[in-house]
Amino acid sequence: MSKFFTPKLILILSLLSIIVVPQISQADESAKRKPGSNYEDYIKKNKTLSLFDQTPDSKTVQESRTKLDGLDLSTVPEVSPEILKVEFARVRDALMLQDSLLRARRPTWFYPDDGCYARAELMIEAFNATKPAKIFAFGNLEVQTSHHPSGYVSWWYHVAPIVKSGEHYYVLDPALDPLEPQELKAWLEKISLKDGEVVICSSHAYKPSSHCNESASQLGKAVEDEAEYLELEWDRVVELGLDPELTLGKSPPWP
Repeated sequence: MSKFFTPKLILILSLLSIIVVPQISQADESAKRKPGSNYEDYIKKNKTLSLFDQTPDSKTVQESRTKLDGLDLSTVPEVSPEILKVEFARVRDALMLQDSLLRARRPTWFYPDDGCYARAELMIEAFNATKPAKIFAFGNLEVQTSHHPSGYVSWWYHVAPIVKSGEHYYVLDPALDPLEPQELKAWLEKISLKDGEVVICSSHAYKPSSHCNESASQLGKAVEDEAEYLELEWDRVVELGLDPELTLGKSPPWP
C-alpha cells in the first residue's frame, strides 16, 4: 500500500465521500409532484444534484429560473409558420423508438405523468429545421388530461421545445395537445403556472440540474429514459380501455 494512503486516511476519505457526496439517482429529477406538496421543496432537494457540477460561467436550469415577467425570449429561434406546422406533425408521428418487444413506437405522448425531459430532447433531435430552444416551467403545476385515470397529473417542473413563428411564441408539446403547437400564453395556462417560475435554455438542456447553456446532445439519455416510460405508456393505454396496438402504433387518435 502507498505510504500516502494509510488505512486510517482511506477510512476518513470513505466517510467523507458518504457525507459530502450524496448518492442521488436520476429518479430524483422525476417531474412528478405529490398533490398538495410545494414545488420549492423539490427544488431544495434537487440542488444537491448539481452541487459538484458547477462552473462560474454556467448556471444550471433551476438556478436560471425567473418570474414570468422577467422571462427573456430573445434566444428563442424563429421558424416560418409553414415549417412549424409540417415539422410538428412529422415529429409527433415519427416512430423513432423501439420498446422491449421491438415494436416501433413514438415518444410517450400518452404518458404525461413524467418523462417530459426525454420527449423534449427527442423532438428537438428529430426536428429538421432550426432546432428549437427549451422552456422550463417550475411551480405547483397541474394539467387536466384524458391520459390519466384521475383526469389530471401534477408536476414540480415541466419542459418542452419552444420556437418563435411570426409574432408569436409556440410550445411544441404533443403530450398536452397533439393537434398543433400551442401559443406560449395558452401553454402556461394549461399547465397552471400561476406563481411559478420559467426560463429559456439551450436545445440540449435536459433536466433542472443540467447547465442551461448545454451544447451537447442528450439523445442517448433520452432514449434510455424513454425505455421505462414506453412500458408504462403501454400499460396506461390498456388501463384507459384503448387498444395499444392501434393507439401507439400506426393509428393514433388524431388526424
